[in-house]
Amino acid sequence: MRVSVQRLVAFIIGGVFFLPIITMLIGLKSIELSGVTTAHEEKTFSVRDLLNQSFQSSFEKEFIHKTGLHGYLIKSDNQLNYLVFHQLSSNPKSNVILGNDRELLERTYLRANVQLGRVLQKRQEKAVSRLVELHRALQERDIPMLVLVSPNKAAMQQEAIPSRYRLRPVGSHFENLNLFVKSLTEKGVPLINGYEHLKRFSTEQGRPVFANTGTHWNQLGGCVIAAEVFRHATALTRVILPEISCTIEGERTRPAFPDTDLLHMTNLWWPEALLKPAPLVVTRGHFPEGSKKPRLLIIGSSFMWEFLRQVEAAKVAKQTEFLYYFQRRSESSADPGNPLKRATFDFDAALKEKTLVLIEINQSALGKASFGFAEHFLLHVSNQKFPTTNKKPNEKKAGS
Repeated sequence: MRVSVQRLVAFIIGGVFFLPIITMLIGLKSIELSGVTTAHEEKTFSVRDLLNQSFQSSFEKEFIHKTGLHGYLIKSDNQLNYLVFHQLSSNPKSNVILGNDRELLERTYLRANVQLGRVLQKRQEKAVSRLVELHRALQERDIPMLVLVSPNKAAMQQEAIPSRYRLRPVGSHFENLNLFVKSLTEKGVPLINGYEHLKRFSTEQGRPVFANTGTHWNQLGGCVIAAEVFRHATALTRVILPEISCTIEGERTRPAFPDTDLLHMTNLWWPEALLKPAPLVVTRGHFPEGSKKPRLLIIGSSFMWEFLRQVEAAKVAKQTEFLYYFQRRSESSADPGNPLKRATFDFDAALKEKTLVLIEINQSALGKASFGFAEHFLLHVSNQKFPTTNKKPNEKKAGS
């Protein structure tokens, strides 16, 4: 009995190890979803392939694919890199970087942060010009517009960036941001410099506005920004709007789920080791006598999801309509939204009875401000003023 069991175990182990190499050499037939039978790509075995290790490499990939070990091996490799080398991955192109003091950073924003000087000057100048035109066009409809520049984590917490990812400074890291703010302010476009506002708040209060495991501002940062937006909106609309207060009432043992997006991308066996306590934020709405809840049209990036959650928690808006990257339309933070077609988008319906148009853009992508909303709206306005017809230039009237 024992011999039979041993033989069975040996057979199973042998099958696991040798099935990949057998399928490589024989080339089993496979059936596509359409029902067409095709021949599997056969691997040739030669001494040359064995010596230059190409056969071994192919076998390793086939073995990992057939046995389903690929994900486990990557996770184990990441965990080993974290424990031994204080890195999250041996892949130099990994999108999540482990910064100083357990801060997780997204490579996309890190790369944008070290782009020194006016790297995208022409594109940024075009974006400024479009925003100025949009502001004027909305003014004609008596709809206030407010631009919000959101900061990114790499810019807010430069001390968290590992030295190997730093570049020798050649001018200001914020020349693009300063130029953008100055240009719009000079043209009379209302603007909130989110970097400046949150940096000042974080320094004065000694509280982080980004979770160490997240790429966007945390609950506290989102609440502070929401309060500032409503304060500006009251001045712009000349209508008494509700106010938002952000109170810290203790700590939570781990950040809120939306503040752990980078943690879920680390692909570690024990990612909980990176967690830090987070402030327990209580968001409240206050309603002065005569105040009215606004209707907001928001065009922005993923930073605005937390803004929406804070506005909803305070219950200070009558309606929110979020044009996510001007690609999807959502009515709340819980609404994944539906795709929208820019060419046929109903601007008149979207702007109807709106109290404020809020345009958010991250400081790492200033040249993409409004994500095409301004261009398409201005084209819509132009077509309304100068409607086109299907009549040909030299077409004669019937009967003439």
